[in-house]
Amino acid sequence: MTRQLTGNTLILLANNIGSAGLAFLISVIIGRGLGAGGLGQYAFIMAWIAPLVALADFGMGSLITRDVAQNPECALPTLRTATRVLLPIAGTILIFTWAVVPFLGVAPVVAIALPITAVLIILDPWYGLYTALFRAFQWMWPILVINVGGLALQLIFTALAVYGGAGLIGVAVVLAGINIVQLIATWVLWRTRGPLVNRSGLADSPALGVRDVLSRAWPFALAAVLNALQLRLNVLLLEHLSGDVAVGLYAAANRFVEGGRLVPGALFGALFPLLASLASVPDKMRQTFLKVAGLILAFAVIFGLSMTLFGGWLIHLTYDARGAGFAGATPVLTVLAWSLVPALLRAVLTLYLYSLGREQFVNVVTVVALVAQAFLGWIMIGQWGAIGAALTVGVVEGGTALWFALAVRLVRIAPQSP
Repeated sequence: MTRQLTGNTLILLANNIGSAGLAFLISVIIGRGLGAGGLGQYAFIMAWIAPLVALADFGMGSLITRDVAQNPECALPTLRTATRVLLPIAGTILIFTWAVVPFLGVAPVVAIALPITAVLIILDPWYGLYTALFRAFQWMWPILVINVGGLALQLIFTALAVYGGAGLIGVAVVLAGINIVQLIATWVLWRTRGPLVNRSGLADSPALGVRDVLSRAWPFALAAVLNALQLRLNVLLLEHLSGDVAVGLYAAANRFVEGGRLVPGALFGALFPLLASLASVPDKMRQTFLKVAGLILAFAVIFGLSMTLFGGWLIHLTYDARGAGFAGATPVLTVLAWSLVPALLRAVLTLYLYSLGREQFVNVVTVVALVAQAFLGWIMIGQWGAIGAALTVGVVEGGTALWFALAVRLVRIAPQSP
């Protein structure tokens, strides 16, 4: 079991390093080619789209990972029903997004690029159904190949778009096109090489009802939307209170923090199906959880120290070498780096609670945290701009992690049936 967790973690780590590294290079190209303002506009578009993508997914990716890890027999019927549920939900959200863009009052280039990027509302969740199955079956290498390969293509075509004069609109077209290619590649791989290709007995499993899938998925859906809002709320507040340049500084600093999530992110991807499969063995599940939590804490502290010492040099080397106006991102990076300590602890506690079927408890806490983030963010961002946004992250993540830790320690939580 430990060997399997280690192997899957290494594959997902390679995926995360490759994906985040390429995504980082894409942001550097956008920042250098379009300036802090252009990078801020790109970050604003992604912040606007991310919660809608999470809503369109409706928690079905997480549901598939947990339920199929516990019961592989339900894989095909769950996939079929989830697909039938996803397409009308995502399509409706996409049409709504296109309808409201003219009323947002954004810059003309954003008003064109945002609707193009909005097709991710359908593409990302659909792609996520298949990657959720890959995780549930502990079949991780396709995630590595498709993610990294797609981002490598995106990097090349983004550079061509930026330096060829297509600007932000060209970047949006490239992003949408690559996601279409990734979805097709994933579907073909699942149908031709997937874990169930030679297991015909599972194909005759009874189909699940739409209502059944929706009732079990909606807590995950709410959690995904809340988490997406929590991650992007600062960007939205920054755009409103401080403008594109402040968003660009925050986005530049946050790219390094996203890089800091590579190792734990890979571990989390492998850990969730493992914890779910151990839910019926509480002692072993708890031991696994405590080991991972200790490793996560040590990693986060080392990362915080590293960014404190070398963050300014990294910002200058990557974004500000030509005086593009990113020097102000250095203190933002320092604060965000230390906020990763409570953020990663909150993440591993969330997986533990998810595996026990306590999604609704997690959602209640997250709603409170989101309200607190909006209140504190309005005050701190209005006072200190991008640094205030980073401080808000640290305070809110710390409070959320403490709440989850107290729940796990003080309350004897038994697994709930799905």
